[in-house]
Amino acid sequence: MVALWSKRNFSKSYQMIRRLYNLGLSAWIFIGLLLGAFCGLFFGELCAPLNFLGKAFIKLLQMGVLPYMVFSLIHGVASLSSDDAKLMGARGSLALLLFWALGLTVIFGFSLAFPVSNTSSFFTVSEQKNVDAVDLLDYYIPANIFDALSDNLIPAIVLFSVFLGISLLMIQDREPLLNILSTISKALNQMTRLVIKTAPIGVFALTAAAVGDRKSTRLNSSHVSES
Repeated sequence: MVALWSKRNFSKSYQMIRRLYNLGLSAWIFIGLLLGAFCGLFFGELCAPLNFLGKAFIKLLQMGVLPYMVFSLIHGVASLSSDDAKLMGARGSLALLLFWALGLTVIFGFSLAFPVSNTSSFFTVSEQKNVDAVDLLDYYIPANIFDALSDNLIPAIVLFSVFLGISLLMIQDREPLLNILSTISKALNQMTRLVIKTAPIGVFALTAAAVGDRKSTRLNSSHVSES
């Protein structure tokens, strides 16, 4: 009887473990979220070191986004046929002009809708910091693509990638380079998928650190109010 009972328990435990193993990624992310909230509530500021793990996950997730966008855009534009390229050039130029016009309208419209006013800092004698003027050309036209990549200037990166793809269209023997670009894009996509598989751990760490920090802040504020 004891052997039969232990065998049944082992079978049930094995089936439960197998069901947990077969859960999808979204289910594991939800489990990580719940476990992170539980740990943050019960352990509080002790979960602060997990913030390092959460930030590492976010940086790993961001690591391949811009390179994948650049290589995919260059490969996609350079792989077009002549007719598709002409059609894309006509529609793309119109869309780009509309995008620039909309962006400039929003920027200058907000500056007119919210004029500069004198706040309390106007009446203070302390030295004020000068705010550097924003150069719109740096956002849309990259003088240095590596600076644009390091500063995450998406419009400038897109413009460079499209222009490079159009330039490759004018080259006859571009197939070897297109194969390399396609391989790099696939590799970057696979790298991002590998990072996404660790999403439950990253979500757990971020949730535990955030909930734990919020709990410790509330406790400190309550102690200050009592004193």
